[in-house]
Amino acid sequence: MTKPSAKFDKRLLGTWKSDRLQTFRHWKPLPKCSPKSFRKLKALFGKLVVRWERTKVHSEYDETSLDAQPYELVASDSQSVVVRMRNHLFEEDRLYFIQFEEDRYCMTLDGGFVEWFRRVDEKS
Repeated sequence: MTKPSAKFDKRLLGTWKSDRLQTFRHWKPLPKCSPKSFRKLKALFGKLVVRWERTKVHSEYDETSLDAQPYELVASDSQSVVVRMRNHLFEEDRLYFIQFEEDRYCMTLDGGFVEWFRRVDEKS
């Protein structure tokens, strides 16, 4: 049995930016997806910057500040964490799996899509 999780995980703390190259490195569009649609999708990534604090996550997209929102650390192990946050699109709390790899992490989004982030500040 694992020990109860802390209120936060030090590995998350800090500022991270969406990594478009890593996100699409192994992802292939469906055959019916046109090259133009794929380019538009890819253009959405690499602009999101998130700053994790002990109880809130702040987001900025393409230099536009978004609302900060609280999150709850649900579980953690040596390689990953699970957080609960509000999904405003579906108007409900959702669990998000985050896996760390050196100074990057990947986050599994709704629908199974995985977005990568790279650290842009010094470790806290």
